[in-house]
Amino acid sequence: MQPKRKARRTNRMQTSPSESTGYAMGSDVKQTPQTLKSSSPPVSPPILMFPELEEWRKGKTLTQCHEYMLTNQVACDVFFTVGVNEDRYGAHKYKLLAVSDVFYIMLLGPMAEHDSTIKIPDIELGTFKAFLRYVYTEELDVTPDTVMQMMYVAKKYNVEPLLTAIVAYIDAHMSIESACVVMEQAHLFNEPMLETKALEYIEDHATSVLESKEVTALCAGCLKKVVSSDNLHVKLGVRRDLQEAERKTASAELEKSVLTGVMTWATHQCVKNKVKATGKNKRKVLGDILWEVRFSQLPPNYLVTEVSKMKILSLEERCMILEHVVAPPNKAKSKICNMKRRGPHENIRTVPRFRCTSEETCSKNDSYHAVSFTTNEDLYLHGFSLFGTSTGKTCLYKIHSQVFKDKEVICKLNTKVLDKIDDLDIWMKRKGVHRRTNEEVFRVYFQRKVLIEKNTMHTLYVDLEGPQCYTGLGGRSEVCFYSHGLVQITFHDAPDLNLTSKSQTDTVSGQIPSLLISLIPSTKQETC
Repeated sequence: MQPKRKARRTNRMQTSPSESTGYAMGSDVKQTPQTLKSSSPPVSPPILMFPELEEWRKGKTLTQCHEYMLTNQVACDVFFTVGVNEDRYGAHKYKLLAVSDVFYIMLLGPMAEHDSTIKIPDIELGTFKAFLRYVYTEELDVTPDTVMQMMYVAKKYNVEPLLTAIVAYIDAHMSIESACVVMEQAHLFNEPMLETKALEYIEDHATSVLESKEVTALCAGCLKKVVSSDNLHVKLGVRRDLQEAERKTASAELEKSVLTGVMTWATHQCVKNKVKATGKNKRKVLGDILWEVRFSQLPPNYLVTEVSKMKILSLEERCMILEHVVAPPNKAKSKICNMKRRGPHENIRTVPRFRCTSEETCSKNDSYHAVSFTTNEDLYLHGFSLFGTSTGKTCLYKIHSQVFKDKEVICKLNTKVLDKIDDLDIWMKRKGVHRRTNEEVFRVYFQRKVLIEKNTMHTLYVDLEGPQCYTGLGGRSEVCFYSHGLVQITFHDAPDLNLTSKSQTDTVSGQIPSLLISLIPSTKQETC
């Protein structure tokens, strides 16, 4: 019987793995703390709850996450005290080092800041926040009132992409109220491209700008650049072929505005310098700027009645000007009598497309007219010409035009053209109405010249509402001319705007007989 007892003991000792660990339900095996410690599975360490671990990352892009960290000051490793109030604000070194060599030297260079907080007393907190927002997101958050402050920050920390974005913003939001301020600030910040853009805007809106109080924002150097320009316009759209009587009237109106602006600026300078605004003091603060006014272009009655009251010219000078106006000599005795604004229209070149014209009219305007073109040189597009009516009657055309660079609209113009008008006085009083310049065509000018980049496809679309008109035949595919080198303009059939209609104009026949262009002054001609 002994062998049987041994067998039973052996069976009790053959337990399952689960029983040996104490996890089997109803196990008789007693578990000890030692056993649990050695046999239990590994457990993850407890997770501490930080605000940064909230689920704000869900659905956000990397840029949005960066913006969140900046806005909520998450894990900032560099801090600034900003403005006169020394407001504290944090950022991340990595982002600053990536965009600015100034920050790189400031944070990692041999003269790096060792203090945990960097002082920036010359920038306000709102501007600094907007600057950091651009660094983190490349989104420009400015208004016309704050954009120049942002330019100061971009220049200070040498962030080139931000400077480019600011220049583009200013150009797009230029106005009569801001143009002089922009020009002056661009001059102070040594931004020649922006200064040129502001000057071009002032030239295109000369009478409105010069007759406003905003002209007082200019320094003496910038004012001289404005009033000495040959490209000043009387008002919007007055860039066309003028008859002699019309040219004199336009020149006189322009010089009145120039003189008004100059005197407004001189009066402001006298008040600023706390001296009495007399004619003598005004002339003193103006210096050579006074002689940029083309006094000989002013009407005689205006010289006698208005200019004499200003007391900025001596009796001898006024007599000399009047003598020149009434009976101009072959050679003027003084520079004040021998100046004349050349005007931008004298630098505009006509690029014709057709070899001949047909009296067969284009179909009535149930479609549009379009032509594409490329150039081998950068140039300016000032406008275009259109064929007028062949009926000989006075007709009104409504014009809706657009210029595309590839698929991007870079210029729009909606205007009216009164064709075959007989009464010049009525025409001069009509705002925004262009006059036909010869027997078959009239010219249409944009409010501002358009930059045409070389080797880039541009397309001019024109919707023309009005009577039937002449049409061009024998279209040229290329037009070339020499001006310090070969300039070549190549025409192409324009792509269709939509599937419901087709352009009535192509490279062979149709409308848009010519483009009105000028060359870039810095590389081709003195002015444009």
